[in-house]
Amino acid sequence: AGRGFSKELASDSASVVFNEAAVKALNLGDNPLGADVNKGQKVIGIVSDFHWESLRSSIAPLAILLSKEPAQIGFKLQGNAIPAFLKTAETKWKQLVPDEPFRYHFLDENFAELLQKEKVFARAISLFTVLAIFISCLGLYGLSAYTAEQRTKEIGIRKVLGASASTIVIMLNKNFTRLVLISVLISVPASLYLANRWLEGFAYKMEMEAWVFLAAVAGSLLIAWFTVSYHSLRAAWINPSDTLKYE
Repeated sequence: AGRGFSKELASDSASVVFNEAAVKALNLGDNPLGADVNKGQKVIGIVSDFHWESLRSSIAPLAILLSKEPAQIGFKLQGNAIPAFLKTAETKWKQLVPDEPFRYHFLDENFAELLQKEKVFARAISLFTVLAIFISCLGLYGLSAYTAEQRTKEIGIRKVLGASASTIVIMLNKNFTRLVLISVLISVPASLYLANRWLEGFAYKMEMEAWVFLAAVAGSLLIAWFTVSYHSLRAAWINPSDTLKYE
């Protein structure tokens, strides 16, 4: 609401622009424009709340003022104009202030630095997740090979009695499915607790939705079935005459 500062209005040196949080903090009501605050400063504009700190901090009240104190100059640029602008700006800077080094930074990089901790944490979680899945698949693969070897004669007898290959595969995968579901019963509550503890550190956070955990369960089952299916199918397709021997 309202307007921004104008270089054509000398009175704007005694004006202020608030964000929504500042309006609420000062109880300026639904129409704060024109209100006098801080010994004669007049409110000329209201901007939407925006983050300038880490997402772990809530949006604080903000007052934007005109000032003649040394500060930074901000520019909004097109992506393809940045190299040419920096070259021109450095040349002009050296002409105007030759004793001061030319320094600049990008606003998006500043915000990226605020999220650096979360990015490192996300990469670490991803790495250990892939590692855990890989180790689990190795264990399932070895266990399925051992199980199929131990039940070779049983599978041969079942096939002689009319069991189909799909029946054999389901029978062998049933035990592994039971193990995965037990692990899900243990891991889902632990994951929900740890995720909520992590989200508590943020001022604004999402709610944990059920579909996230359902997708994780479905993914776990698919990975387990894919891992053990090789030995299950191999055992189901074997010729019973090769497994049953008579003394």
